[in-house]
Amino acid sequence: MANFKFHLVTVIGIFLALAVGIFIGSTFTEEGIIQQQRSTIEGMRLSLDNLAKEQSRLLTEKEEQEKILSLLQSWLGDMSQLYLEANPIQQRALLIYAGDFDPACLGSYFNENVILTRLRLDTLDLETADSLVKVLVQGDEELPTGLEWEGQYCQPDYVLLAPGQSGGWAEIKPLAVGLLNAEIPVVALALSSWESLADLVEHPLFASVSHLDTPLGIYCLGAIFQGLGGHYGSDVLLPGSGGQ
Repeated sequence: MANFKFHLVTVIGIFLALAVGIFIGSTFTEEGIIQQQRSTIEGMRLSLDNLAKEQSRLLTEKEEQEKILSLLQSWLGDMSQLYLEANPIQQRALLIYAGDFDPACLGSYFNENVILTRLRLDTLDLETADSLVKVLVQGDEELPTGLEWEGQYCQPDYVLLAPGQSGGWAEIKPLAVGLLNAEIPVVALALSSWESLADLVEHPLFASVSHLDTPLGIYCLGAIFQGLGGHYGSDVLLPGSGGQ
């Protein structure tokens, strides 16, 4: 009987020790996890604070850059007319534009001295595109039925394409390619809020201006007529930047 009691006490002691060990171990483990979580949360908080400071700094820099750009555009807008008059463009252009494009965006100098002929197209299908290519390549004034020239027609040195943003010009690429293959330089025009046209065609005689509603855009268009070429817009504001 004594041996049985001894073994019983031993077994009970072992289980008690095991229970105490599990309790102590779990207590320390939970405390360690809590400390680790607190450390992680504190690190995340510091990271968020740093990100907020960086964002504030970048916003401040952006505001300063926008002020500088606004001043530059204002200055360039005042000077562009004088610059174009002092550096007159000898070439003549034909403007083919969609109904939602306002030719006034081109400014008085281009409208009075460079663009002698205009053609408004609310839609552009493949048949019309092919017909226009033939007319311009052959130097014929006869347009397809329903189309009329605006202004004095002359064989253009450049063709300006302004498709607008309504999407009515489904076949602008065949028109551009046909003219370029005939060695007629083409300049695609768009406003800052519209899609860039730089990727429309890859050809040395193809250029584009995608911020035409700014004085910078007018200056870039003048530079294209002066022989610089290139594609200009929000990524490349002026000739000589962005690898131009």
